[in-house]
Amino acid sequence: MSNSIIHDPKKHPVCAPFYGEQGVAYTRIFKPSLIGGLWAETDESGCTLAEHLLQSDEGSPGNPFHGNAQQVAKATRLRLVRSKKCYTAIRKHMECPAFRQALAAPGIQGYGLAALALADSWYGIQGGNLKLENQNSEWQSTKLAQFGINPNSVRLLDQHLQTLNSERPVGQTLCDNAVGARFLACLTFPDSIIQATASFLQVSCPCPFGPK
Repeated sequence: MSNSIIHDPKKHPVCAPFYGEQGVAYTRIFKPSLIGGLWAETDESGCTLAEHLLQSDEGSPGNPFHGNAQQVAKATRLRLVRSKKCYTAIRKHMECPAFRQALAAPGIQGYGLAALALADSWYGIQGGNLKLENQNSEWQSTKLAQFGINPNSVRLLDQHLQTLNSERPVGQTLCDNAVGARFLACLTFPDSIIQATASFLQVSCPCPFGPK
């Protein structure tokens, strides 16, 4: 499995390699690790390779290019470079000869999003009614607390929800609004934290209109 192998960062600089096991080894371990590692590479536009694979970088459907013709042309070139770098990272870290051969097909070679879509189709989870029921249960039980308290917690939560949604069978994936609503519903805090925060605010920021 891709989470039990020895990782040589010189050969696989982004994350541990993947050897072709279908299911959670791909959707829960390799793919999140790959995208997580690609947050570290940012180009002069400020976009990361991870954002390209998540389709949130400049030039993605929800984030169109802005500026004059020269600026748009430059932004287009930068996005193409991001695409090629993502493709290279996927190919380098997926140690599967047949899959690498498939990556050479026209329309896929050199394109990161196409390569990721191919990997999803090869190694993603194949579902059924029982699996969908389990996926629904996990979707509803996800909480921010699962990811600890650190600067990356919210990002990890969002990535986890995107992963869960991508694992759902064709025709059962949720729209962006539904994913966003579930994300917001996960942003809850224990009563003890709320009470402690309220007490701190009362001590450090007393109401200026209260009794003196």
